[in-house]
Amino acid sequence: MSSRLRTPRLSTIAALLFLSAGRAVAAEAPVDEAVAARKPSTPLAVVPVTDATPPAVAQAQDDVTRELIDILAAKGLLNETEATRLVGKLREQAAKRVAAKSVPAAGSAVAASAEEIAAAAAAAAPGGADAPKRGTVRVVYLPEAEKQRIREEIKAEVLETAKAENWAQPNTLPAWTRRITIGGDLRLRFERDLFDSNNSPFFIDFNTLNAGNAYDVSQNNVNLPPLLNTQRDRAVPRFRARLDIKAAVNDDLDAVFRLASGNARNPVSTNQTLGTTFNRTTLTLDTAYIEWRALPGLNLRGGRGPNPWLSTDLVWDEDLNFDGITARYDYRLGAVTPFITVGAYSVQNTDLDFPSAQAQKVASRDKYLYGAQLGSRIDFSDSSKAEFGVAYYYFDKLNGELSSPCLALTDLDACDSDLTRPGFSQGGNTQFALRNLLVDPANPDGPQFQYFGLASSFRELAFTTRFDAVYGGGIHSVLSGEYVYNLGYRQGRVAALSPVNNFDDNGVYSGGRAAYGVNLLVGYPDASELGQWSISGSYRRLESDAVVDAFTDSDFRLGGTNAKGYTIGGRLGVGHNIWLQTRWLSATEVTGAPLAIDVLQLDFEARF
Repeated sequence: MSSRLRTPRLSTIAALLFLSAGRAVAAEAPVDEAVAARKPSTPLAVVPVTDATPPAVAQAQDDVTRELIDILAAKGLLNETEATRLVGKLREQAAKRVAAKSVPAAGSAVAASAEEIAAAAAAAAPGGADAPKRGTVRVVYLPEAEKQRIREEIKAEVLETAKAENWAQPNTLPAWTRRITIGGDLRLRFERDLFDSNNSPFFIDFNTLNAGNAYDVSQNNVNLPPLLNTQRDRAVPRFRARLDIKAAVNDDLDAVFRLASGNARNPVSTNQTLGTTFNRTTLTLDTAYIEWRALPGLNLRGGRGPNPWLSTDLVWDEDLNFDGITARYDYRLGAVTPFITVGAYSVQNTDLDFPSAQAQKVASRDKYLYGAQLGSRIDFSDSSKAEFGVAYYYFDKLNGELSSPCLALTDLDACDSDLTRPGFSQGGNTQFALRNLLVDPANPDGPQFQYFGLASSFRELAFTTRFDAVYGGGIHSVLSGEYVYNLGYRQGRVAALSPVNNFDDNGVYSGGRAAYGVNLLVGYPDASELGQWSISGSYRRLESDAVVDAFTDSDFRLGGTNAKGYTIGGRLGVGHNIWLQTRWLSATEVTGAPLAIDVLQLDFEARF
């Protein structure tokens, strides 16, 4: 940068400060009116000619100078570094005055002509022959129009210099760009799914079956229903890409969006499997919500937002988002912060034209989740804390219902309970046949087209705890646990619906309603800097109908319930916002046919 461009910035700012200081002196110093009136049309200026000014005058100078610095900084004419330096210098000068043992008395002020101004300036210079005595202040004045012209010239020069040196560029970007923040992450994963050779090969893929045309369950159908792979190992390369966009609409309201890889058919995973003949992948709108800080401690959220609950992946997968509204209130009482969270979410909305192949439509049967959680956080120090929460999750109309008598001659025919089948499932929940099918009199041995639904209701009571203790060097030990009990499960009612899965070795239905899990992590919880690390281990046990299998962890035994086992893992930071992670998940069935699956995951992840 040339000195020609650098000099005007300092000189013009100094001129502005000089002018403001002079105005302060003018407000305080006495003026000889007779002398001032001698040549009223003569241009005047402010010339302080002493370094010792009265306290009142000095204070006025400081106040106006500080005000001008703030104005210049607010308008972008001073950057933060320059403003801080000038304010610091102003404070140093004030401190020196305070430290002085004596304050010179105020001198007189006279008005002078243009010729006298030059002489006064020369006399005020160090060593000048006519230098005034210590304590003398000489003040002269400019007309208001002349001062305004000088201000405009100085402003223009400062702005030109700022643009040339690229230290202040007002209005070069639209205002909205300063309210937008962008971030995201990219994860590369190699996964190995290992199946026990003793696994049963007959596990129905209810998710695929219910998503397509009805399946013929008659004895004459020689075609098997969709079945899960339970015996052949698989190598699965994957990636996950996410882009977060946050817009500050105002001081109290944000609009937040997230774009993510994955697909619109799996709510608990944003992974994209590679190996699609180099085809392009799908980018979905993962979250889209408005968050309003309505009152101190009260946050309201509406749209598709992240998990609002204190919970573990025993109930909710980490990639699951919620469609609806949430309200949370925190009230701090010293080291204790009680909170309450409530929410209402749309799980499955009835298709507008259901059933599309029939003129007579079926009444709506929308499914909702209502939740409430009461809890508290206790801060033992700036870093160590404990959290407790008791939650109640009420799923309305999620369970299936048996239809009225129905004659389905083709796989496209609908019955009045078809809407009660789940929109997504990972496996494990007890299922039963939804249709009360009639036999075709013209073809008694004909097909019997069937769908399946959840046999149990879900009223989940969840107890969650989390203890986070911090040691020297930022090392944490984080112990978390959760226990869930499904109050909506009635084993007798479920058994009366003639379920089609979850039988013990003797052929007796043996589903369950409870789940628990515990996890311990030691190290750096985030581990996203070079050399940071963490190791973790967990154990869990989920009975068949303790939680909704669609929304629990999608990695443990490849998703779903009726599973028990352990997980171990480790994470190592290899650079700023870059880390490696590995996990080993080993699980087997709680009841029913044997199904043991081990999962190995190796991740490389970068965040920005």
